[in-house]
Amino acid sequence: MRRSLFGILCGFLILQADALEGEGYQWGNVLFRPDVSVAAGYDNRLIRGPGNTYTGDSYVDWSVGLSLNNLPAVVNYSLLGRYGRRHYNENSQQNSDFYRLNGAVASGDSPFIWGLSSDLIRTLDYHTSYDPAIGQGPDPILTSEPSTRSLTTGNVGYDVPVSDLSSLRPSYSVRHYYQTFDVSNAAEWQIHQAGLQYRRKHSDETTYTLGVNYTQQVNDDEEGFVGSADVGLERRVTDKTFLLASFGYSHAEYELSGADDGFILNLRANWNTTDRISLYVFGGNDFVQGYD
Repeated sequence: MRRSLFGILCGFLILQADALEGEGYQWGNVLFRPDVSVAAGYDNRLIRGPGNTYTGDSYVDWSVGLSLNNLPAVVNYSLLGRYGRRHYNENSQQNSDFYRLNGAVASGDSPFIWGLSSDLIRTLDYHTSYDPAIGQGPDPILTSEPSTRSLTTGNVGYDVPVSDLSSLRPSYSVRHYYQTFDVSNAAEWQIHQAGLQYRRKHSDETTYTLGVNYTQQVNDDEEGFVGSADVGLERRVTDKTFLLASFGYSHAEYELSGADDGFILNLRANWNTTDRISLYVFGGNDFVQGYD
């Protein structure tokens, strides 16, 4: 139920660099841009063994792709296609290909925030050894075979001014998840999330946040909810560097997996090292709906 990132519980920490092949090609209001991406990371839940024990390993992802998006407007849209391959350090038998197709449309710079996106992703083999005959918990979504998944998300939100320096942002999102496996049956669920975030501008570079979220998962096999609260910081360190960090606590209850509590952490940083290369670091831990 919870897949934790960043080396805590079950985690990952990822360092990623994107090399943009030139500034792209502009046709009218649309910008086309190829990219090459390399990411290094660590996953301590790579292989699941007897007694819920896990083997971890470091890995390197490389991928190539093409994106297009319109120049900033009242309504923004984007398309992305990417193909890549993952190489593990000590478990080369787990090396695998992956791809991603993404389309999104969203509001521009406005107090009313909305968006609609769809992802089609060819996932990697997570090698979780589940045996239904033994009955070691519900069949996990992380399986011992590659799969193809689609995720469609719609979200709305609104910035309500409280003062010159602060605002409240109520939000709602709904996600539909569908996953087909090479051998096993398909998995499907819907996730509804409602949240409220208080935002206070400390300076032109720094904004503090305080948020609460409630997430409800609807699934024929496993239903449940996750409630969380967190405090955060958004800071533009320089013109080329941005940092986001949040820390909080969450509680989850699922019909089959039971209840669980824990701290949640989210770290994001990006640095535009040159006009053509961007460096990203991100990690954390959280509950992930549908996983055992």
